[in-house]
Amino acid sequence: MSHRIGTLQVLSPTITIGPDSGSPATSPGTWLLKFPPAPAPTGTRFVILHFTSANFPASNSLEVDLGYDTDVFTTTDGPDFWTRPIKLAADGTVTIRSLTNGSTNGHVLLGEYGRGEPMESVNITSPERHNHTNPDLFLLDSPYVEPSYELRGFCSTTPNWENIAAVPPGDVRATVAQSVCIFVHVEINEDNHQTDLSSCTGTLIAPDMVLCAGHCVNGYLSITEVQRDIAATPPLAIKRDVMMVLDRSGSMSMDAGTGHTKIEEARDATSLFVQLIRLFASEMRTARRPAIPA
Repeated sequence: MSHRIGTLQVLSPTITIGPDSGSPATSPGTWLLKFPPAPAPTGTRFVILHFTSANFPASNSLEVDLGYDTDVFTTTDGPDFWTRPIKLAADGTVTIRSLTNGSTNGHVLLGEYGRGEPMESVNITSPERHNHTNPDLFLLDSPYVEPSYELRGFCSTTPNWENIAAVPPGDVRATVAQSVCIFVHVEINEDNHQTDLSSCTGTLIAPDMVLCAGHCVNGYLSITEVQRDIAATPPLAIKRDVMMVLDRSGSMSMDAGTGHTKIEEARDATSLFVQLIRLFASEMRTARRPAIPA
């Protein structure tokens, strides 16, 4: 993507955490690591850690302090997972704990991490695409330093930002805004084909699921896969106000890495979303249909 918000840092050698690491427990049943990510030249805004080869026998687990919450991983998370964005501690470290519960074996590998940092776009010659980012998720700088934006996404020369809290009571935008999110991910940069940290916006459709247009990530799920994933989620409220906004900026004409343009992927995602809405409405009508006496 063109919105670079950080770099991918590869650790060599990888770090083994847990009983199988060969290191003694730091306290009974606990292997604690204070991981110090390398500081970014322009200042580290956040990090996301990538764990692989996870082995959690019995009820063993892994905890990662986020600075505002704790990520807890167990065998149900599979062998490969990323943390949520992490706010570094005052000493610049991340606290990681491998906990045993029922087994004295197990481990996980930390082999890379994403480091959020202010960056300049790869393309610096085109005013339409030249930009600087500032992924200060935790507002470490006060006041926040506004980034410089690409011009290709502007409808006018100067963007007009307005906080969602300013909309009138009862405005549909206030309701829709509660489901709007930004997600951070590792992606291949479209200009230099290097692995960078990137971001995009999406819609929260479940506690752990985001629906996006598909132009920021490689590929997309079919309606069958989405239905399977949300089958166990709590039933949604019947009434929903929905507003859809499609990105028509110049980047949408570029290849999405799937053989289709990004706008084509966005249209496919829109179609998927509409299918889900219609399917849900149909299921609700069926559920409310009175039984016909024999």
